[in-house]
Amino acid sequence: MPSRFSGEGATDADDWAKDFRNYIRIRSVTPDFAVMLLENRLTGTARQRLENQPENINFDELMNRFTRRFGMNEGTRNQLLATFWTRKQILSRNRTVSEIPRSCCLLKLMVQCVLSLVTAV
Repeated sequence: MPSRFSGEGATDADDWAKDFRNYIRIRSVTPDFAVMLLENRLTGTARQRLENQPENINFDELMNRFTRRFGMNEGTRNQLLATFWTRKQILSRNRTVSEIPRSCCLLKLMVQCVLSLVTAV
């Protein structure tokens, strides 16, 4: 089962959505149960976003909206670029080892962002 997703940027949303969809397919989960399971796996901002969706929305549309909101898009790229240019070294004096996973995730997203910009040209 995929880990919980908060929407705070520590987890790649596109990867998480792919893992969640694979889990649903592997377990042969019905669409109605998949929506309930999705609600159970989301926390924080992601959960609030889900709760604001129409009740009659189907699972596929819900996941499409999820990836549009939390996945890699132009707004996310701009935010990541701003974060990248103002970022300090991972283990500077003000940083701790516990921050490494988040920094690695941000670095991965930055690489994806740069690659998408390069391939768009």
